[in-house]
Amino acid sequence: MAQIYAKAYAGPRIFGPWVTLTYQITPLLVTIEATPLGGTAIQCQARYYDEGGNLREPFFPGITQFVTGNYAHNIRVRFRGEPLGTAVDVVAELLPVSSRRQKSAAADVITRPVSQWTPGDVRTVMLERMGRPSSDPLHDRLAEMERQWFRQTDN
Repeated sequence: MAQIYAKAYAGPRIFGPWVTLTYQITPLLVTIEATPLGGTAIQCQARYYDEGGNLREPFFPGITQFVTGNYAHNIRVRFRGEPLGTAVDVVAELLPVSSRRQKSAAADVITRPVSQWTPGDVRTVMLERMGRPSSDPLHDRLAEMERQWFRQTDN
């Protein structure tokens, strides 16, 4: 779990600027707590992409929790003071949600014998391998299974 601390400004009856808490590329369970410095009440708003890839900008009363999607984006917050402006202390806790990751399509393909692969299976495996470093054991296994498939189809 990672914790992020930030300072923000809540304008008087107008939202202050968006403050980026983190840039993320994997699903996270995010808890944000905002505390105004002084007696002014604040309205809070977060900005992130959810698990369905939809942009969300919910308002919250000072504490909120949500799960982000598996998309590269920034998690941001902004604040509005009522009736006066104020500084705001922000604490965000980020917890990876690895248990929610979907099983890759290539993982299903490689459980079957190469002799049962279709051209679509080969395409799936090739797409899965794109961008993986060559030291990745899954990459190496997929590459070897591709070679076997092509050898069988050439005969």
